[in-house]
Amino acid sequence: MAEEAEEQEEKGKGPLLKIILFAVGGLLILILTIVLTLFISGFFDEEPSEEVEETLQQLEEQAEGNKEDKPKQKPEENQDSSDDSESGDEEVVECEEGDEECEANAGAPKKVTREMPEPSAGFVQSYKELSRPLIANLQSSRKVMQITLAVMTQYEEKVLEHVDKHEFALRSVILDIMRQTKEEDITRPDFRVELAERIRLGMNSVLERWENFGGIEEVYFTEFVIQ
Repeated sequence: MAEEAEEQEEKGKGPLLKIILFAVGGLLILILTIVLTLFISGFFDEEPSEEVEETLQQLEEQAEGNKEDKPKQKPEENQDSSDDSESGDEEVVECEEGDEECEANAGAPKKVTREMPEPSAGFVQSYKELSRPLIANLQSSRKVMQITLAVMTQYEEKVLEHVDKHEFALRSVILDIMRQTKEEDITRPDFRVELAERIRLGMNSVLERWENFGGIEEVYFTEFVIQ
């Protein structure tokens, strides 16, 4: 009987011992995992605060040395250079009191120069075509003239902007000039050259009236039909 009781006690202790061993083993594994994680992440490394401070100090010394090495420019030289650049960019026009023509031309667009491979300098030509054709009857005739115009200027882009701005007024003047053309005029050899010059003068007169400056230097026909 005593032997059977001892065997039962040993059997009862077996599962409890296994549970304890599993618990201890799991705890050890957890501790090892935490230690390895902290080691890999650098938790146990020493902070390189001294190295960082030395690097920052070196950079500050280099920056101060570069500032001292730069030559100081004299304020007078800077002022002279700025004055020269301003005078080169814009030409000052002096007008006498009461000279209205001079004052009007002072604000007019200026011709734009460009660099040329030859020693002599030239001007930049800018072109613009009117948006729609112009159609008008010849004077005392059933024939119809249809033209499309393009203008050229060597002045600033303001001239072409003025053409856009006053296109309705310009078209009206051009149509009036076209209606003055007689049927016998179209037989003359220089008819188209003369008509282009009359149109140029008429367009410039409109721009001079509203903008105090014309600027159209040539008129070209990109389409010319009489039928």
